[in-house]
Order: sequence, then structure tokens, then C-alpha cells
Amino acid sequence: MIINSKENFINQVKSFNIDTEYVVVKPNWISNTPGEFTEAEVLDWLLSAFPVHKKIVIESYTPWRGQIYAQNAIDRQEDDDLLKVNLEGGIDYWDFYKDADIKFLKETGNDEVLKKHNAEYICVTNEFWAKDCVSPETIKGILTNPNHEFLWSECLSFIPRKLYELGNKATLVSLAKVKQEPSIPEVAVNLSLKNFFGLIPAPSRWVPYHDKGHTLIPNAIAEMCLVYTSVFKNSLWINEGIRTSLRNYCEHSQAVDKDLGLFFAGRDGLEVDSETCRYIGLIPENLIQLNTIKQILKPR
Repeated sequence: MIINSKENFINQVKSFNIDTEYVVVKPNWISNTPGEFTEAEVLDWLLSAFPVHKKIVIESYTPWRGQIYAQNAIDRQEDDDLLKVNLEGGIDYWDFYKDADIKFLKETGNDEVLKKHNAEYICVTNEFWAKDCVSPETIKGILTNPNHEFLWSECLSFIPRKLYELGNKATLVSLAKVKQEPSIPEVAVNLSLKNFFGLIPAPSRWVPYHDKGHTLIPNAIAEMCLVYTSVFKNSLWINEGIRTSLRNYCEHSQAVDKDLGLFFAGRDGLEVDSETCRYIGLIPENLIQLNTIKQILKPR
């Protein structure tokens, strides 16, 4: 559907009657490039729809919020750049990521939105590096699909203790930016379910999750969705392209569509993403990503 005002947006969100004490919101903060991040205005609208709820916003670090660092690394032609963006080596650059995050939030205005709504910001990378995540054995014990054999078993180790302890007191909200990615058919489009791939705490998830011609990434997306939806039984899934959305994401021909007002929401992420796909001209039944997620989240 098309959203043309803040009031319209808030009314749509309120229609889902979220009655948990907390809302835990996962925006889409990849970089400060237009179309690649949830705008402060849109986050403000969403949080305004929860006036009595305790609000938490979650994300991971990315190296693309620190362009100066990235360019310097290229200029020096260092051969160990991978170590600075994966979980093992990135911790040595923890201060860099903290500073880049603060700068990103300030430049995009999202810091003021967090203050306005008294929302707590939890960076899952911080929690992982601080060794404050729940044990994989604990997560295994609550999986909604206990028979699933993980391709990426590390996903079981990525749930921060702070989030796990909220349990049924919170509703998980995926606030995803619509980004079409035809150059990688295994992904095809970035929507509300793919948004949880961004909660893998590694600053860059290109290696190893995009290895083998991207064939393994659908499992990583699905397995992150499985662990998070097992922790949070209540969820709301939103795809938006209100101020910006992207075509040809991560290509030289990447293009920003402005002010389309796109808004899709529902309690079932697969249904929301499928509806969004149909609207933008994709056939959800043909998408590897959605089929893999369905097999893992809703096994027969």
C-alpha cells in the first residue's frame, strides 16, 4: 500500500494492537548512502506508534559507516583487511566501530530520534565482543524447529543476553528498507526477513556467508530468522520505501527511488515479503531466499 502521512503510518502500525511491554526494533542501517539506511523520519514515525511501550533499537556494526578508515586501508594496500571486518579481527578495531556508529547516528539524525523516544540502542556486535550472549545450548532448547540442522551453527551463539531475557515481554519489529538486488539471484531482494541477516554481529558478512557463489546465504538468512523468532514469539514485519527505496542494489547502476510511499506490514514475515515482491514485480514462489526460509521456519 501507499503511505502519504505520518498519521497514516502510525494508524497502520497501531492497528496490529501490540500489547507487549517492550518493542524491539531492527532498522536497516548499512551505510549513510541514501536508500541504504532507515531514515530518522521513518524511525520516528514507528516509535511514535508505541507511546506507552519501552523501546529498544538493535543493529550490528558495519565498516561502511567508516569510509575514511576503509579508504586508508585501501591506500596502504594492506593484505589483512579481512581481519578488521570479521568477528575475530574486528575486535581490535572496536573503538573505530564505536566512533563510526556515533558519527553515523548523528549524521543521519537517528541519535535525536532515540533520545526523543527514550529508546535504548543495543549494538549486537558490542554484546558479542563483550561475551554477553546466550549459550548455543540455551537457544537450541527453545527453537521452534528443533529438528533443523544448522549450516551456520554460529548463529546459535549470536543472541545477546539482554534480548533473550526479554522473551515474551517484547514484540520484535523488523523495519526493513526495500532494496532490489538482481545481481545476486540467491537474495534477489532485501526485505523484512533478510533484515535479520544484519544481526550477525560480524561488521562485514560478505565472507564467509557469500562464499560459493552466494549459494549459502539463504541458509544464513533463514537461520538468523529462526533463532530470533524462537526468542521472540511476538513479531511485526514491515517493508518500507516511503522516502527511499533501491533498485540494482550494490551495482554500479544502483538507483534510488524517492517518495514512493511504499508500506507493507503484517504478523507473518513470509506473507509480508511475498506481498511486497508481487507489488514490485517479483514472483515470491520463484525466489530461492523465500523458499529456503519457508523450509526452515515452516517445515512440513
